[in-house]
Amino acid sequence: MVDRAQKGKILKKAREAKGITLEAVQDATKIPLDSLKAIEEGYRVRTLTDFYYRAFVKLYAQFLAIDVKSVLENYKEEKVPLPTKFRKAKSFLREKEPSPFLKKETVNLILKGLVGILVLVVVVVFLFALGRWIKSRPIQPRKPVIKAEAKKVAKPKPVVAEKKVSKPQPDPSVVVGVKPKNAKINLTIRAKKPIWVNVRVDGVDRLRATLSKGAVETWTAKESIEISGKSLADLEFELNGQATNPASKTHRTIKKMIINQDGFKILD
Repeated sequence: MVDRAQKGKILKKAREAKGITLEAVQDATKIPLDSLKAIEEGYRVRTLTDFYYRAFVKLYAQFLAIDVKSVLENYKEEKVPLPTKFRKAKSFLREKEPSPFLKKETVNLILKGLVGILVLVVVVVFLFALGRWIKSRPIQPRKPVIKAEAKKVAKPKPVVAEKKVSKPQPDPSVVVGVKPKNAKINLTIRAKKPIWVNVRVDGVDRLRATLSKGAVETWTAKESIEISGKSLADLEFELNGQATNPASKTHRTIKKMIINQDGFKILD
């Protein structure tokens, strides 16, 4: 086996035979100068590892145009043999070294499986808690609200003054309101508090509902308007644009009234 010192002597002898300096070799091959000296002298330096040694020797031999195989074919890394007792101890420890119970890949798979199971358990617990919370919430039913739509109040028309004419005595059951001077009857009512009413206009049902407080309703009739309810005294009336109060102290429990061309007729 050819050692480093012998290889260095072969390269140095070939260089000197051609009259080439180490500096010229360093400029041509770019091999560090300290590495060239170590190769030729056969000693070791920290930066000249076995890999770089083989590469530099091959490059050096090619530059000198000598057979590379003759320099490298028999080279092997030099190892210092251990004493017999240390070799025996090393072999004993290698035999006694326990094999790993689980491989690294197996451990990684187990950890990934545990993490997946943990995530699944957290998701299931969260969905279960969310379902119980939704079921425990009280459901409040919506109360039906009946509201009468407010209608626009017709603007009163100007009343032309007429000469007074003697009239017959009215029926005592009739509360005289503002007599219309036109062919139609325009009536508007306002609820002072919630009240249930039934309204018929010229014999046709027009409203049957509970009026909320402040609700306003308006109707126009040719012949008559009939209103019935629990307590019509809780309504405000406007006949042909003029406010009137057919309910007096003696008619606080009015349940039905008829409005025609003569005015309000109260039917207890």
